[in-house]
Amino acid sequence: MLVQYLRPLMSEFSIVFAVLLFLLSRLLLLELSLLLLSLAGVGVNNALTAEVSSESTLSTVPAPSV
Repeated sequence: MLVQYLRPLMSEFSIVFAVLLFLLSRLLLLELSLLLLSLAGVGVNNALTAEVSSESTLSTVPAPSV
């Protein structure tokens, strides 16, 4: 008797659970991709900063007097 009432609820619950699980997985994939992009951006920024700082130190070295 109780199973007759619970069966439609279980099917609806499983559909809702599947949708929530799908949305959560998409959110986790988005977070991971943003994290990887930010890490790649930090690496590029560090490389550019190092290149600019090496150029600036080279340009500030005084020329030897003859």
